[in-house]
Amino acid sequence: MPQLKGIRLSVMKKDHINEERLLPFAQQIIEKLRSVKEISYESSKSDTKEYCSAGKKEESGEVFSVRKIVESILKKEMSPIDIAKIYIERIDRLDPKVKAFESYDPEYLLTQAKELECRLSSNSPVRILESVPIGVKDIFNTKILPTQMGSPLWRGFTAGNDARTVFKMKQAGCMIAGKTVTAEFAVHTLGKTLNPYDASRTPGTSSSGSAVATALGMVPVALGTQTAGSIIRPASF
Repeated sequence: MPQLKGIRLSVMKKDHINEERLLPFAQQIIEKLRSVKEISYESSKSDTKEYCSAGKKEESGEVFSVRKIVESILKKEMSPIDIAKIYIERIDRLDPKVKAFESYDPEYLLTQAKELECRLSSNSPVRILESVPIGVKDIFNTKILPTQMGSPLWRGFTAGNDARTVFKMKQAGCMIAGKTVTAEFAVHTLGKTLNPYDASRTPGTSSSGSAVATALGMVPVALGTQTAGSIIRPASF
């Protein structure tokens, strides 16, 4: 700025070097979980009721928590392929009713499970999110599945790379179950996802696909984003 020309500004010396680190959000979750001795997730019981198709009740199968999945891998009670098949059956059965997924390929999920099984069979260590299927909100780039951002302008677009968040989740052992429905560019027109408790009501805002997929146990966890209420609204519904 011209008015500052020639003025000498004093600079305060630091007493000590900055020690804080800025980590990607997925890495923050992973670091937080590493510091917890007992993860407080609880499995839902097999007699859980689901509300689908405007109030119609349907008996559900067992819903596994993140902790249950990782423990089953550690104890060799289930394999990655077993886990993938459980969630494929669940998505195939429930998603046609609520439309939580924008892109979903059961063969791709099985391929990931086979790769994880090969890795584990070579005595590689079990990672913190080993074999956990996740839903990815369709604004995050994914190498294989399309990234369409809820917009017809990006229909069929495949980025060819994983967003840093997705990369970190896969590095921690996750499988990508599919891309979840989002509002256009996570802001505008709401997507096709239905509220699983009442199909005549909204499931919330832009992270509604991830919320519904998690609520019905189609994935144990899903990525979402929030600018205003895109996570807290679907979560509250």
